[in-house]
Amino acid sequence: MSTEEKIFKETSKLDDALKLFFKNFKIPNFKSESVSLMEAKNRVLAKNVKSPVDIPLFDKSAMDGYAVIAEDTFGAMINNPITLTLVGEVSIGKDTTIEVSNEKAAFVYTGSKIPQGANAVIMIEHTNKVNLDKIEVNSSVTPGQNISKIGEDVKENELILKRGIRLKFQDLGMLAAMGFSGVDVLRKPKIAILSTGNELVPVEESGKTTKDIDVNRITISAMCLDIGAEIIDLGIAKDDFKEIKSKIEKGLSAGDIVIVTGGTSVSNTDLTAEVINSIGKPGMIVHGISIKPGKPTGLAIVNDKTIVSLSGYPIAAIVGFEALVKPILVKLQGIHEMPIPKIKAKMIRRVASTLGERNYVRVRVEKSDGDFIASPVRMKGSGILSSMIRANGFLIIPEDREGVDEGEEVEIQLFRPLNDII
Repeated sequence: MSTEEKIFKETSKLDDALKLFFKNFKIPNFKSESVSLMEAKNRVLAKNVKSPVDIPLFDKSAMDGYAVIAEDTFGAMINNPITLTLVGEVSIGKDTTIEVSNEKAAFVYTGSKIPQGANAVIMIEHTNKVNLDKIEVNSSVTPGQNISKIGEDVKENELILKRGIRLKFQDLGMLAAMGFSGVDVLRKPKIAILSTGNELVPVEESGKTTKDIDVNRITISAMCLDIGAEIIDLGIAKDDFKEIKSKIEKGLSAGDIVIVTGGTSVSNTDLTAEVINSIGKPGMIVHGISIKPGKPTGLAIVNDKTIVSLSGYPIAAIVGFEALVKPILVKLQGIHEMPIPKIKAKMIRRVASTLGERNYVRVRVEKSDGDFIASPVRMKGSGILSSMIRANGFLIIPEDREGVDEGEEVEIQLFRPLNDII
């Protein structure tokens, strides 16, 4: 039995913990800033965007061919072509004064403006050029055929992008098409990250000591960067009340969220909860959550700022971040939650879990004979970081299950592509 299992006799279910936390949570008013489209990828849109223009701005040809009056082509066939007179050529990106009247045609390229009078485009493949001034049409077209009409893609004043989305490549392309060179986005959330523990040293001192390298600050910082946050590095604090308090206060002053790893249980050397409660009200909202690994995780609010207390064990800290920090950031920014890649797979062996706890089981998903299969990574302990390298997903077993059976189809939450594991 682990230390955390001995100490935490009563814990809160994950959903209950978040519900209780959000009752005390005040959403801050995040200011917006204007950035160029080249800087806007993965930033959160600050306000709704309506199109200032029609797209296309004008009727344009959908292919290379001839702009014609459709009715002039009715009845045209290979063995009974209709002859039309050419009145000119319309270049791409240029306006035109050319007019098409009955029994006339103008050559157009894909994207060319449709000349006045024309109402269809006949593909060049369905014509034969007789001479410099004449073409034969051997197929008919209907009015509007092969023409991209004004406003067909986007209409002026149409709502195109909603506030709160995380801008992706297609959104930036659409903004450019509407003529925007920049966009208003929410400022990045600032997350202050602190590791605690007498046993820790920064990675720069690896090889010089028998102490543990602080991997949590690197791991959690990278996870924060993945979701578009700005990092405030608070370094490492020894197991000293005053030092931990000073660094957390610094984080509260500079950041929107403070994440502390380590010192989150309730032994004599675990000071995080005591320090947090000494800084301000209401302090620790939840301490001890029914997730495995990560039971010692805690949630606090001090002076309207969020503090998340994560386990010092790397895997438990990662699970705590996934389960708690991500939903808090969604609420913090008022954004729409990003979809998580998931896959259905069959378990190749039974996996036991603890009833009453939400279990995050590291699994390896592979394809075998056309089916996806999942196997648990056989590494116990929430400090075995290499298990996250050998796994590519989490099997999340809910609190009301005692495990999953061999051969059962389950849903896996992927955290890396299938072929990226060793």
